[in-house]
Amino acid sequence: MVPECRREFEVAALVRAGRWPAACEPDLRAHVEGCAECREAVTIAELLLEADRGAEVHVPSAAQMWWRLAVRARLEREQAAARPVVWLQGIAAACGVGVVLTVLGQLGPVLGGAAALVAHRVTASVPAALPAVDLAVRVPSFVVLAGALVLVALASTAVYLWVADE
Repeated sequence: MVPECRREFEVAALVRAGRWPAACEPDLRAHVEGCAECREAVTIAELLLEADRGAEVHVPSAAQMWWRLAVRARLEREQAAARPVVWLQGIAAACGVGVVLTVLGQLGPVLGGAAALVAHRVTASVPAALPAVDLAVRVPSFVVLAGALVLVALASTAVYLWVADE
């Protein structure tokens, strides 16, 4: 264990008070020059004093703190109250997507038959359109359904953004 100098605290107190070395006794200055612990105490106390001078501490008033805490509590209550609504909106959106997919799945054969009928009438009246119509008829119905699903997703996103702005 390293022994402590009995004058170390006295020297540190003088530095903190701003009285070192001008307002101290000559024998104390001579002691500090010969004592490593006291020199270290002076160095550390001066560094701490310098750090304290550069630090500007702004403590808000009690009214400001009360207001901030009240606003924070209100926001937390609002978020807690909105949480079930957000969950229900997500469930409703999933149900809506399920309904749209079911309707599109049920309309797939009808749309395929309608496309074949339109293709037959177009090729009967305009024989030059046969290659383009033939390609359109060969497109599988799942591509048509995927396209319809993309359109529904884009439309619902546009409606959401439109409503969210208001």
